[in-house]
Amino acid sequence: WGKGRDVFNKSLFDVLPETNEQGFDKLLLKVFRTGIPFFAYEQGVDLVRHGQLETVFYNFVYQPQRNVNGKIEGVAVIANEVTKEALLHQKIEQNEYRFRNLVENSPYPICILKGEEMILEIANEAALEVWNVGKDAIGKPLLEISPELKDQPFMDYLLDVLHHGITKYGNEALVQMKGKDGNIETFYLNFVYQPYYEDDGTQSGVVAISTDVTEQVISRRKLENQSKMVENLLMNAPAVIATLIGPNHVFELVNEPYQHLFGKRQIQGKPLLEALPELEGQGFDLLLDKVHETGEIYVDFERLITLIRGDNLEPEECFFNFSYQPMYNEYNEIYGILAFGYEVTPQVLINKKIKESESHFKMIAELMPEKVTNANRNGTVIFYNKSWLEYVGLGFDEMIAEGWVKFIHPDDSTEVQKNWNHSWQTGDDFGMEFRLMNRLGEYRWHLSKANCVKDEAGNIKLWIGINSDIQDQKDKTQALELAVAKRTTELQKKNKELQK
Repeated sequence: WGKGRDVFNKSLFDVLPETNEQGFDKLLLKVFRTGIPFFAYEQGVDLVRHGQLETVFYNFVYQPQRNVNGKIEGVAVIANEVTKEALLHQKIEQNEYRFRNLVENSPYPICILKGEEMILEIANEAALEVWNVGKDAIGKPLLEISPELKDQPFMDYLLDVLHHGITKYGNEALVQMKGKDGNIETFYLNFVYQPYYEDDGTQSGVVAISTDVTEQVISRRKLENQSKMVENLLMNAPAVIATLIGPNHVFELVNEPYQHLFGKRQIQGKPLLEALPELEGQGFDLLLDKVHETGEIYVDFERLITLIRGDNLEPEECFFNFSYQPMYNEYNEIYGILAFGYEVTPQVLINKKIKESESHFKMIAELMPEKVTNANRNGTVIFYNKSWLEYVGLGFDEMIAEGWVKFIHPDDSTEVQKNWNHSWQTGDDFGMEFRLMNRLGEYRWHLSKANCVKDEAGNIKLWIGINSDIQDQKDKTQALELAVAKRTTELQKKNKELQK
């Protein structure tokens, strides 16, 4: 206890106050009152020794101490400290528990097979599930449990381990066994067969540890087949496709359209800038570096690229739509980049011409005094020139939102929309006179004409419409008609007077 002789004639709980709440007072009192001895084996006790609280273990006996008359006067305590032994026993028990728990709860089938017949002595639940049997299979020979194994090499493997004491390993070994429905199925197992020794060192059996990898094998083979299919697809795709591996972006896979861009130049197996030195300074190595470092996909459209298409040819400007996508390994690490794209040089050049043409058209349209419109193939107007906007007093976005139909005179609106719908549905030219309201709220007569523009296949691409203000012409015609009518009336009157 780490105490001196001054503890004599003092209460136990004054000497060892730390034991007050550990139940020893109740045990001592019970022995004192009942006279029944109390025994304890490797009992843990928290004691303060040499100034520190520590847990120690004792084998001890509490037995009644009687006087000559048989009356209990106290309790004799006989104790033997067994801390080292108790800790060792605890460690052994913990190890045994852990081992049993590991085996029983292991997701991997584990069993021990004994003797020439490979009798199943121990098996965890996972092992029993492999054979689709219950615990009643324990104690039976392996071939009685799974007779379908007779003509397969596993029994030979087990006996080889038993006879020679050499551990045997199997990787994705094919085995035919009964499935849950009782039918023979194909499985794939990874296994370890190792010798099992008794306490005296004699080998009596085999410890079998296996893992069902059927799903993984099937999945991997599917992936391999898919990988081959994808590779074939990439190699034969009409797009330009390549894979660049590592931080130096070495060409690994290069499909035929990609290689065709560069003629006879060999690019496979070379870093990007070594294979295509003309790309130096165009920023593609920096883009690839960023994708490789961050995993962010890069997509670009109509990117201008200066390329040398073959040997001894001058560099030329090309346009490509392309993407750089990171490729990951099984550890989710980026190991390369998939480059996918296609050339759009002809389309870009055509689009440039179209944009230039549209620009010229808009420039001319803006200078025209007539009200010019463009409509899409469905008849929706998408462009109003300056004259239109000034006439109605609206901005472009406002006019697009309002629409031209709003400004047609109510008496003309139904007929105009009927004729316009017929034209954009059939492709027939549109032409008629109707009244349009200006920014002052006045209606003026206009002659409206629209013709469609078709592509090479004869499909309508767009409509071009021109609205000419004919109000003054209408007024002049009307005035002329009135003057003619008046003169005619006058002449008729004079003719009647002469006749009289």
